[in-house]
Amino acid sequence: MRKEFFFIIITLVFSIILLLFGKNGYLDFISLQKTYQNIHAQNQRLVTENQKLKKQIKRIQTDPVYLKTIIRHTMGFTEKGEIVFIVEK
Repeated sequence: MRKEFFFIIITLVFSIILLLFGKNGYLDFISLQKTYQNIHAQNQRLVTENQKLKKQIKRIQTDPVYLKTIIRHTMGFTEKGEIVFIVEK
């Protein structure tokens, strides 16, 4: 009887250790869950950014004034006859 009880206790302890620390154990599950949440959050940010970029592309394709503004600010283009002042910081 005593040997059986000892065997059961050892088996339970070993099983718990495997569940916690073994391959695909609970700790791995928690780690994977955190990784999944991080990837999901990153995916949501990218989806939002994608939507903003699609709106910007559509506006550039349909609004010539907006396109002109983008070109002037990002590329430094000027219109004919404008004078450019360069101010050093």
